[in-house]
Amino acid sequence: MATTHTVRKRQDSTTRLVYRTLREHFPELSQNIEDVVYRYNPASIRVRVIDPRFEGKSFREREKLIAGVLSSLTEAVESDITLLLLLTAEEAQDPTDLMNLEFDDPSRTRL
Repeated sequence: MATTHTVRKRQDSTTRLVYRTLREHFPELSQNIEDVVYRYNPASIRVRVIDPRFEGKSFREREKLIAGVLSSLTEAVESDITLLLLLTAEEAQDPTDLMNLEFDDPSRTRL
């Protein structure tokens, strides 16, 4: 019999720092930290920024909008960010976006 599992989206001082930093530059981000950032495992932080400024922009252009924010973090923190989703509200509702689905319902990690 298959068992279902729930992977907890863990928070620590680093994820809280990333969240505070992002909220300074993207004040419309969700008030729920787990919607924006969580530690997937000891070596990986996942981040999702949903913002209307991404509308009509390529991923490269979206990265440029957030690059200064991320570069204000320490290199160690920045290197822990292994998933960076930069979406519009409409894109975040796309049921075929597997990475966004993985962000919401993370698979188990081996670490």
